[in-house]
Amino acid sequence: MKSNQSNTLQAFWVGIGSFSTFSLAIVSAVILSRYFSKTEYGSYKQIIYAYESLLLIFSAGLPRVFGYFLPRYEIEEGKDIVTKITLYLFGLGILFSVFLFFGSGLIAQILNNPSLESSIKLFSPVPSLLLPTLGIEGIFSSYKKSQYIAIYNTVSRIIMLILIVSPVLFYEPNLYYVLISWNIASFLSLIFAIYLIRNLFINVVSIKAGLSRQDIFKYSIPLVYASISGIFINAADQFYISRFFGSEVFAEFSNGFQQIPFVTMITGAASIVLMPAYSKLQSDKSSVGEIIILWNSALKKSATLIYPIVLFSIFYAKEIIVLLYSVS
Repeated sequence: MKSNQSNTLQAFWVGIGSFSTFSLAIVSAVILSRYFSKTEYGSYKQIIYAYESLLLIFSAGLPRVFGYFLPRYEIEEGKDIVTKITLYLFGLGILFSVFLFFGSGLIAQILNNPSLESSIKLFSPVPSLLLPTLGIEGIFSSYKKSQYIAIYNTVSRIIMLILIVSPVLFYEPNLYYVLISWNIASFLSLIFAIYLIRNLFINVVSIKAGLSRQDIFKYSIPLVYASISGIFINAADQFYISRFFGSEVFAEFSNGFQQIPFVTMITGAASIVLMPAYSKLQSDKSSVGEIIILWNSALKKSATLIYPIVLFSIFYAKEIIVLLYSVS
């Protein structure tokens, strides 16, 4: 019973972090959609679309590795594991940035927006700064410190919001200024993430963990394969709109075509917290009954929160979108 309550509290903190991320992202989208022209806002959304579509491939499933392996090792070994996987993420982030920089022309051609080439080049340093931060949820949830996830997501997104919208509100609504600010915000987010992770292990003496690179990628790569179909499904409609209708229509589509974020927040929070718990139970060779009890508890609590939100969104979808982005 106490374990279920602990998991619920941990999921609550993860949910708070997700809510902060969504809320501040919506605020920035509301502001930018009102100040940018449709063409420029469409280009901004196309950059986000290209980044998110490629992110899963270039991250190689590594952010999910933390929640699987860390509960199986002592915290002294965990420090070594976190350092090793974070370095892998940093290397993949650099590779991602290089791909965006030199592939910007190809991406612009595919999305049928020639002005994207220079914008993507300006955006290209962002992945090398943000990929090393992607594991922070798995790290802190593994050690039952999910409150730091909420702190990181809230503070980093506030920094990003302020830096991104400030040039638009107080200087000039220009996409280039927004992208420069995005780079600065990403660097500050990286520094803050490193500080929080370092603080977690500040009094821990690192011990070499018996976790090889082969073991890490043997677990992570199949996750990428399993998610590729999801990439095509989620990206297909956006690609079609962008390619054949242009950035202005894409701007309208990207604002209107919104998944219900609270569903992702709830299910995501549950999965982030349950993954380390399941891994620990499996490592301890616990009975299947314990795993089923934990799963049933998470399922019932998630359904209790999700169904009312879905019903409300079905009946008030138009009012929600108009409230956020206005009629035109």
